[in-house]
Amino acid sequence: MLPPTIRRGIRACLDEVRLRRAIWALLRVPVGKRPPDVALVELQRAWGNEGFVAKAEYIAEVVDQLLVTPGPILECGSGLTTLLVAALAGRRGVKGWSLEHHREWRHKVTRAARRIAPTVTVVHAPLRRYSDFEWYAPSAELPGDFRLVICDGPPGTTLGGRFGLVPVMGKSLSPTATILLDDAHRDDEQAIMARWAHAGWRVEMRGTYAVLRKS
Repeated sequence: MLPPTIRRGIRACLDEVRLRRAIWALLRVPVGKRPPDVALVELQRAWGNEGFVAKAEYIAEVVDQLLVTPGPILECGSGLTTLLVAALAGRRGVKGWSLEHHREWRHKVTRAARRIAPTVTVVHAPLRRYSDFEWYAPSAELPGDFRLVICDGPPGTTLGGRFGLVPVMGKSLSPTATILLDDAHRDDEQAIMARWAHAGWRVEMRGTYAVLRKS
């Protein structure tokens, strides 16, 4: 029997090898082409974080949008989709910014994304209290005129959940921006979208996620 510390070390090494292989498979896909489903599934498995990883249908929508968006891209929360931003948009020269409130997680995502493309920046954005909600405190380094928003954060336990995107970042979104909201079937997200609708956003439900555009 190996000591627990050695077992954890071996597991970490194997996980790292698996992730490197999954990233390499993505890099072999020609720029501008859709990765095969098997490559996406393997990346999802290699990345881990099963409790928070985005769902297959949402990932498929994210992939389709990343292949055509001119950018720039804003991501609320970072993780698996950040790697897809780097692989499918970053390698086309499109820049992306991801907001992340956990410093350690930010380092992990940044390290993985930089293996793919240098065009994605994971910004440390602590959660702060606004009026009746909490949301990220965006950095001054963020550009404006975001054309695509991938919204899978902050965590649902945050006061107000994902509501803060529109009131905090609304002026930084392009008039033609598209928001991809994960978990849109949940009651909290339904309430959030109803409030966004009053700000002029049109909601299109697609299973468990929603696509929002300006009315």
